[in-house]
Amino acid sequence: SGIDRLDVRLVHAAIVELKIDGYPVSNPIGFTGAHLELSIFNAFAPMVHLGALQSVASALDLQLLGVIAEPYAVATCLAPGELGDTGAVFVDVGGGTTDVALVRHGGIAGTKMLALGGRAFTKGLAERFGLTFGRAEALKVAAADGEELPEAAVPRDELEAALQADASVWLDGIELMIGDLAEGELLPARIFLCGGGARLPQITAALAGDAWWRRLPFARRPELRALAPDDVAGLRDTTGMLVTRQDVTPMALAHQGLILDTQATAVERAMREAVRAMDL
Repeated sequence: SGIDRLDVRLVHAAIVELKIDGYPVSNPIGFTGAHLELSIFNAFAPMVHLGALQSVASALDLQLLGVIAEPYAVATCLAPGELGDTGAVFVDVGGGTTDVALVRHGGIAGTKMLALGGRAFTKGLAERFGLTFGRAEALKVAAADGEELPEAAVPRDELEAALQADASVWLDGIELMIGDLAEGELLPARIFLCGGGARLPQITAALAGDAWWRRLPFARRPELRALAPDDVAGLRDTTGMLVTRQDVTPMALAHQGLILDTQATAVERAMREAVRAMDL
């Protein structure tokens, strides 16, 4: 292909679904059957990235418990039973990318990444109105929070129209991502939204629209809900500083650190040992 082979390592593997003779089970211990099926979520990372994380942890005198994919962490941060068997679609709008995860039957069916995030909206404003990136970011945040725009700034109606146009492009990408994840099967009619970029009302309005979801295998209009830090299971913020949607993703990663060993089943512990034994 002309591209140098990237040195990667398997850093995270989790069993997301178990079946015995075609029937889903939460733990195979005690069951009998002829066929055991496992659906496994795998995450790989370039060695250079893994080495950087280990160096940062060492410099801070911390132990690196594990490397977890953000979409996996967000899709598994809710309290047990919150999703049930119906599942949901998780949309995490970050600064540089938007991560989409599909959860079905209690397990992650797949994840996708769209290379459009909050900074793309800022860059769009900067290019349209001839602003510096910092100025455009300040205007975007003010518009997202409903604050009064500074004097001599871009008129609010023009600013919101520009953000709406970019949100339409973003939605086209999200539609493609969800369509790929669906693989022709019925999608769960719930969408959970988080991430700093999700503060933009144009993002919420785009997902709340009618046209896009009708082109996908949804049985009905999906219910849209913005996740808050309080939704992350097992964590309580005593500082009062974690209050926005952008705090959900790091809290979801912290949640993974809490459950990494304490709630692991026998099969998950075996899988973790297998990952450690692999030198990929």
